[in-house]
Amino acid sequence: MAGTSPTAVTWLNEAISAASAVMDGGKYKLYNTGNPDRDYRALFTTESPISDEVMLAMVYNNSLQKFHDANYWFTSPTYGARMSLRKTFINTYLNADGSRFTDQAGYATLTFPDETLNRDRRLEQTIRLGAYTRSDGTVAPPDFNYTYTGYQIKKYTLDDKTLDATPKNYNSIPIIRYAEVLLNYAEAKAELGLFANVDWIKTIQLLRTRAGIANSSYPTTADSYLQTKYFPDVSDPGYRS
Repeated sequence: MAGTSPTAVTWLNEAISAASAVMDGGKYKLYNTGNPDRDYRALFTTESPISDEVMLAMVYNNSLQKFHDANYWFTSPTYGARMSLRKTFINTYLNADGSRFTDQAGYATLTFPDETLNRDRRLEQTIRLGAYTRSDGTVAPPDFNYTYTGYQIKKYTLDDKTLDATPKNYNSIPIIRYAEVLLNYAEAKAELGLFANVDWIKTIQLLRTRAGIANSSYPTTADSYLQTKYFPDVSDPGYRS
């Protein structure tokens, strides 16, 4: 809490209180069919918002002809801005066994196929990997016509490639999800120095388990990569989703 102002403390406690009310209310839960290879992305590709988890969404609908242009934006060399994720962020995704990707020797120079192998399954549901296929079976790895970094976003897009050249996406876009409520609770607790294993179990552990991460127990050491790149003042080993 060093350097935290009284006003910040007030609002962090408000965040904990608000998140607790939702968590205790029992109306929402993490969407989990037991398929960690699909469940996360499904939240961003369904026409009707998945009401178990999605609390607020921008709803689009094919029959009502209400569309957005995510495919057009992320897969057009002329219309889109080639928005891409950076390696600094990609490095923060854990390995599938729960270990930190950045704890392994040589992580910074691995080739794309090697660095994306056996990672948190949410990574493959966020960006195109080499084995990604469209709905017609066409293999569609990252395309540098559409991405500057090679980490081409697919999270909000649909697999139907006929949508790439027209603004007719009909998948609804979540604005607030129950997952974010859990993260708000965890982060506010961590900022106040109150985050403990019991909080981990009902927040971060649930998210990691849904993602199919094998070891989702509370970490014992702080993440030096996150400290170096993002949070130099954070020493809590659990300060990560």
